[in-house]
Amino acid sequence: MLRASARTHLRTGVPITTHTPAESRIGVEQVRILKEEGVEAHHVYVGHLNNTLDPDYHRELARLGVWLGWDINNPFGRPNLPPWQQRTDYLKERLDEGLASRLMLSHDWNIVLSRIGSPGMPSRDQNPDGYLWLSRAVIPRLMESGVPETVIDRMMVDNPRRYFEGVRPSD
Repeated sequence: MLRASARTHLRTGVPITTHTPAESRIGVEQVRILKEEGVEAHHVYVGHLNNTLDPDYHRELARLGVWLGWDINNPFGRPNLPPWQQRTDYLKERLDEGLASRLMLSHDWNIVLSRIGSPGMPSRDQNPDGYLWLSRAVIPRLMESGVPETVIDRMMVDNPRRYFEGVRPSD
C-alpha cells in the first residue's frame, strides 16, 4: 500500500498521510519505504504519533524530515495509552525542544463510530465536546503550560498549509 501511495504521489503531487499504531515505531519503516520509492520526506505526514511517548522516535522522524501528526483522537485514551493530559504534557516537552515547525495538531474523533459503540471511541456522553474537545481541553492545557498562541497557530494553520503546498518544514 505504501509503494502504491508513493507512486500515486509521484504522479499527482498529492501528499501522503500514514497511520501508525500505538506503541509502535513503524513510522520510520514507512518513511524508509516511501523514500525508497522516490518520495521526498516533506511530502509525508506520519499520523497518530501522540499515542507513542517515545522522544527518540519523534526526534528520529523529525530528523528524517517528515511532518509529525499529533492527531489526538480519543480524549479518554485506551487501556494501553497514557491519559490525554500526560500526552499533552509530553507534547509540550517536544515543543520546548523545537519540534513545532514539524508538528500538526488535530483531532479526528468519529461521531459515527461513537454512536455505534466502537471499541476505543468515546461515546457522545463520554465526549460531550465532540470535535471541539481539542479546542476546549488540549489547547487550553498547552497555553496554560506556556505554549504561545503563535505556536498553536503554527501547528493548526501554518504547518497544515505548508504540508498541502508541498513546502518543507522550517527549522
